[in-house]
Amino acid sequence: HYYHSEHSKHFNEFIQHIPTIEDHYWVIDTDFRLIEASEGWIKQMEAAFGIPVKSGAHMHELAKNVPETIRKAWIQFHERALAGESITFEV
Repeated sequence: HYYHSEHSKHFNEFIQHIPTIEDHYWVIDTDFRLIEASEGWIKQMEAAFGIPVKSGAHMHELAKNVPETIRKAWIQFHERALAGESITFEV
């Protein structure tokens, strides 16, 4: 896991509610920079898209190898979430 010291306390409270390590999650700040991500999500991103995932990376930069339709959907989901909407994906 990646931890950003400014957000660690709140994130640690949040992470206690995630049922299993297989769950995929990522947390971004209001500038679309990655704060935290699950090991499962990191491995999936690196395997599926050849994206090296690092804390502090801009999500638009991480999405550069992702197909355009998926990239556009991600941007829309991130914008909606940052506007206060709760977004959940089930795969």
